[in-house]
Amino acid sequence: MKKILKTIFSKSPKAYEGYLRLLSVVSKFIMFLMRGRRVRVTEEEWDYLIVLDACRYDYFRRYNSINGKLEKKISMGSCTPEWLKENFNGYYKDIVYISANPYISNVEFQGGYMTFRGYEHFYRVESVWNYAWDEETGSVHPRKVVEATLRVKEKFPNKRLIIHFIQPHAPYIGETRISRKEVNVADETPKDETIQEIWRLVRNGKIPINKLKKAYEDNLKLVLKEVQRLIEKLEGKIVITSDHGECFGEWFVFSHPWGVYIKELVEVPWLTIEKGVKRRSEITLKTNEKEEIKKRVKKLKELRKI
Repeated sequence: MKKILKTIFSKSPKAYEGYLRLLSVVSKFIMFLMRGRRVRVTEEEWDYLIVLDACRYDYFRRYNSINGKLEKKISMGSCTPEWLKENFNGYYKDIVYISANPYISNVEFQGGYMTFRGYEHFYRVESVWNYAWDEETGSVHPRKVVEATLRVKEKFPNKRLIIHFIQPHAPYIGETRISRKEVNVADETPKDETIQEIWRLVRNGKIPINKLKKAYEDNLKLVLKEVQRLIEKLEGKIVITSDHGECFGEWFVFSHPWGVYIKELVEVPWLTIEKGVKRRSEITLKTNEKEEIKKRVKKLKELRKI
């Protein structure tokens, strides 16, 4: 039966899309039952929230060596745009968001069924992806995120920081590589389509699933090494988590489609590390600071029209 379904799905994209919609409906009921375990990150206490993109709980537990209290949490979404939508529905004046993921941006960025504008939600967005993107791999090395975080930390010592690494999400730039160069995409291919090409090759059997898993593991090891280096330079309450998980063919699902709430996609790590006294102090926006933010938002909206 499994082989028959696999054949049908590989030959009929519409049949596969219909299957994902059905799976989404069924899994919504499961998500409802798990509502008490879902974590809304803005309601939790932390000074630094480190997000490892597409990091499954089981893989994190297996490969993490960073000391702390590890818990299993249920994410608010099964992909980054959904996670953003469910977690950040207000304006958070005390948060600076540092990101290697282009979905978190100071310009309008479309994803899935939503548009997310970072400047409408955070005091500042540090778009590491905008200046540290490596064209050969089609990704941002985690070292660049660490460097950006240390700069931002010194500039905004009273703010909470969300630090969003793109790894272990594809492309895979660790010891086992499956990146832009390895899949031979054309130079003019958009950045996000590199990832889609990787998953297309996996679904078609051109990239063996065991190689994909090894590449994912090596990507996770790579980012954890850099996270360890970052943590050594931070003080306060640090949490390492993920926006969502990843599928390697479980339930015939690959990658992390929107609205599919199976455990491989919504079970995420929540590692709490207590390091000394909090550095962040509670602050209140002054009138002139509010006006400055309004001017900044107006300017960014004007730039989007150009």
